[in-house]
Amino acid sequence: MPVFSLYLLIDFDRNVERTRKLIPRRWGPFVGSVAHEIHRALGGYVRGQLTACLVLSLLYSAGLMMAGVRLAAPIGFITGMLAFVPYIGFGIGLSMAVGMAILGWQGTNHVVAVVAVMLLVQALDGMIITPRIVGRSVGLRPIEVLLTMMAAATLFGFLGVLLAVPLGAVVKILVGRATTIYLESDFYLRPPDVEDLEMSSQSMAELSEIKKGSALPSRTRS
Repeated sequence: MPVFSLYLLIDFDRNVERTRKLIPRRWGPFVGSVAHEIHRALGGYVRGQLTACLVLSLLYSAGLMMAGVRLAAPIGFITGMLAFVPYIGFGIGLSMAVGMAILGWQGTNHVVAVVAVMLLVQALDGMIITPRIVGRSVGLRPIEVLLTMMAAATLFGFLGVLLAVPLGAVVKILVGRATTIYLESDFYLRPPDVEDLEMSSQSMAELSEIKKGSALPSRTRS
């Protein structure tokens, strides 16, 4: 996989240029604009994810230091930088922190405190850090990030959680462009025809007559 990624990056510009030449000329500006917007969103996702990992590294390190864990800074840094991998990064960090607490045994309460610190930072990541930092970097609101991650986890499991935010940003861009095209189309802007208005008024009149007719028997019964 790393070798494939390396060769993909080497030929990335060349592949983009080849793809651009295959696009019909009349669609070139529109496709280029959408691709540029998606590229900017994905770049923002990488920067936002890196920022979130650094924040998590600081929180994990500070929490483990306060809990009295040896090598708290390296463990916190590794856990935070692996946080972009759902479940696995947290599992590795929790294992290292608990293992170090057991090696430097200070009682059961010490181990419980270490687990509590790890769970607290993980909860902050899921509810505040990722929705706000990563979501803002790709143009998604916190509630949109949470809903996207929940839906992706339900539909695609682990891979869905890993790719939820960037895919959500891409989908939002495409939906926004499609909405703009629809609102500027003749289908939406065309005023109603006179015949349609006459038919709708006639239908309303017939409906009112039907309602009056159905109301008469109830009055006679009373």
